[in-house]
Amino acid sequence: MKHTKKIVGALVAACLCLTPVIGGCSTSTNNRKDMEQVIAEVDISSVADKDEVVEKYGEAIGKSSIIKRDLVAYFLNAGSSLYNSGSSYSQIITTLVDELVNTEVLTQYSTIYLLNEKGLTAEQFNNPVVSAEDKDDPQIVEAKKYEQLLDADQINIAKYTLYTTINNAIDGYEQREIEEEKTSGEGTRTTPGNVDTEVEDYYPKTSEGALDYGVYTGYDGYLLDKSGIYQEDVLKGSTRTTRRRAYNSFLTNLKRNYLLGEKEDSDDVLSLDYVQEEYVSQLKSRVIATYYDKYEELVEQSLTPQYLTETFNNTFDSQSISNNTAESFATAMDGMSDTDLILYAPEPEIAENRYGFVYNILLPFDSVQNRDLALLQSEAGYDSQTRTFETPEKQDEYYYKRNQLIKSVKGEDQRGVWINGETEYYFDASEEELGFYNGEDSARKYLFFENNLTDSSRYESLSKYDGRYAFNGKVNENGVPIAAKLDIDGLLTEFSAYLEYVLDGAATVEYSADASFYTNDEFRKKDASDNLTDKFDYSKFIYAEGKVDFGTATQQDTRENVLKKDSAQYKALSAVNELQFAYTTDTAILSTYLGYSVSTADTNFIPEFEYAAQKAVRGGAGTFNVCAGDYGWHLIYCTYAFDVSDGAQVSHSTDWSNINNEGTFENLFYEWVKDTDLVDLSTTRRSKLISVYKKDATVKKYQDRYQDLLDL
Repeated sequence: MKHTKKIVGALVAACLCLTPVIGGCSTSTNNRKDMEQVIAEVDISSVADKDEVVEKYGEAIGKSSIIKRDLVAYFLNAGSSLYNSGSSYSQIITTLVDELVNTEVLTQYSTIYLLNEKGLTAEQFNNPVVSAEDKDDPQIVEAKKYEQLLDADQINIAKYTLYTTINNAIDGYEQREIEEEKTSGEGTRTTPGNVDTEVEDYYPKTSEGALDYGVYTGYDGYLLDKSGIYQEDVLKGSTRTTRRRAYNSFLTNLKRNYLLGEKEDSDDVLSLDYVQEEYVSQLKSRVIATYYDKYEELVEQSLTPQYLTETFNNTFDSQSISNNTAESFATAMDGMSDTDLILYAPEPEIAENRYGFVYNILLPFDSVQNRDLALLQSEAGYDSQTRTFETPEKQDEYYYKRNQLIKSVKGEDQRGVWINGETEYYFDASEEELGFYNGEDSARKYLFFENNLTDSSRYESLSKYDGRYAFNGKVNENGVPIAAKLDIDGLLTEFSAYLEYVLDGAATVEYSADASFYTNDEFRKKDASDNLTDKFDYSKFIYAEGKVDFGTATQQDTRENVLKKDSAQYKALSAVNELQFAYTTDTAILSTYLGYSVSTADTNFIPEFEYAAQKAVRGGAGTFNVCAGDYGWHLIYCTYAFDVSDGAQVSHSTDWSNINNEGTFENLFYEWVKDTDLVDLSTTRRSKLISVYKKDATVKKYQDRYQDLLDL
C-alpha cells in the first residue's frame, strides 16, 4: 500500500501526476517558449521601509522570477477546487498569481532571516561551493545556495518529498500498465485515521545517516535495487518492463506540458530541468518551514504554567456563558475535538442523565426483513411522520412481532471491501511476528494496514483503532472474501472476547442478556394499580447490558485516560472502534471524534436508540448495551461521559508537568493552546511580512504574458 507523505507548503510537481493540458487554452499556452516567460518579479529589498536584516542582505537575494510554467502547474494542482467553489477562471488565475507572489515574498524574507542567523555573507550565499563540472549548471548552483541554509535533515526531507512525488506519479502510470487486462475491484469503506501516513518529517536513513530512498524508473542508474526502501513500496506485479513503460508515460506528460527540453537526457530523471527546479522549490519550502519553526519555539517558550492556567480559566469562563444550557452544550459537544476541548458543562435538565459520547455497531435488517417490517408497520397503522400507531394495542403487537423478526438478523464483517475493493489493504498476519485475535479459527489470518501495524518508526499509529481483529471469514483462492454470518449473540461473544484480548488483564468485561426479550408482549408502563398506561417503556427494547470494569477508575480517570495509548480506557475504545469498522453499517459513526454525542436535549435519534444511548452514558465510559430498533440491532458503547453537577466545571487535572505525556488532558490542552497561538502568530506574521514587502516597488506583474489564461 502506498504511503501518504505530509508535504509542507509545496507547490511542487503538480503537473507530474495530472492531466496534460488546460482545456480551452490558446495555442500560445501550449508552447515551450511561452511557458518559460516571466510573469512576475519580486525583490523585497526594493521596499523603502525595510528592517535591518533586509537592509543588510536584501541585495544578496536580488530579484526572483515567477515563470508561466509555475502558474500552469499551480492551476493544474489547485484550480479545480477553486472552480468547484464558484470562482471563474479569471478569478482563479488572479488568485494563484497572487499566491505565487506571496510565497516568493515569504521565501525571500525567510532566506534573509536564515542568512543572518547563520552568519553567511552575500558572497558565500551567491557563490556556494560546487564541483568543477557543476559550476556552470545554474540549477545546481541555485540548489546549493539554499542547501547552505538548511541542515542535513531538512535537505534530506526536501529530496525525499520530491523523490516520493516522482515515484508516486510513475506508480500511477504503472498501475494502469499492470491492471490493463485485469478487472479492478469495486467498493470502498471509510478507513481509520492515519492509514499509510508517514510520521511528520520522516525520511529513511542508511546506517550512515544518508537518505535511503531513490527514484525507480527501470532505466540504468534508477533500478529497483538502487532505490532504497522504495523497494518496500513497489507495486505488486511490477517488472522492469512495466516500470519503463510507466516512466515513458510520465515523460510524455511532461512533454505535453512543455516541461521537457528537446535535448535533455530523459533517462536521467534527476537531471531533468523541471525536476531540478522542483528540487529548488522544495528547498525553498523547507527554508520557509525552518523560519516558522523559530516562531514555534517562541510560542513554546511563552506557554508557562501560569499562562496555561490563565488560558484554562479564561476558556472555562467563556464556555460557562456559551455552554450554559442543554441545547447549547449539545451543539458544543458536536464540535468537540483535540482542537476544541470542553471544560464546562451545565447541570443536566434531567438529573439522572449525564452528557457523553457513544459508539454504535448496527447490525441491520436485510432487504427481505425490511419488507416484512414495512408490512408490520402498515398493519399497525404506523405514521412515520409522528411515529405513532393506530392504537396502543397495535403498537404493542407491532413491537412484539418486530422482536420476533429481529431475532433472525445477522451481520457480517464489512471489511471484505478492503480485500477486493478499489484499494487492497489486507495482509496475511500469520506471516508476520504480530499477535492477533482470530477466535481460535486458524482460517482467520488477515489483518489490515500493514504499514501502520508493523513499522512505527515510519508510519503514524492508527487513530483509535487497535488493528489486531482478524477478518471474520475466509478468502478463497481467487482472493474473494467470504464473511461469516453472526447473530446478535455471536456479535456479543466476539465483542467481549476481543475486548478481553486487547485489554490483556488491564480490565474485565461482563454482560448479560435478557432471556425474556423475545417473549415480551407489553411495551407500555403500568400505573400504581398495575394498569397499562399510554406511556412507553423503552427499557423493554434493551436486550443485553454490560460493562468494561476499569477497577477503581473514576469517570474523571476515564476522561483523563481516554486518549492515553497505554491506558485501559484507550485500549477498550480502540478495540470497540475497530469492531465498528468491522461490523457496523452505520457508516456515519466512522468519521466521528468519540462517537455520537448524547445529551439531555432532544435528539434526532430514534426513541429506542436515544433511551439506550442515554442509559449507556449514565453508566459511564465502558458501559454498553444492545437495543432493538427499526433499523436492526444497535450495540451501543459509552466512550466518554461528563460528570456534571450544579453547573460546576468538568473536572480535569491541571498538572502542567504532564504536557509532554501524549494523550493526557494537559497534553491535549497544551497542544490546543500552542497550535492556536502558533496559527495566530504565524498568520499575523505572514500578513505583516506581505503587507510590508509586497508593494508596487517590490513586485512587478506582466499580465499580458498570462492574459490568455485569464481569458479562458
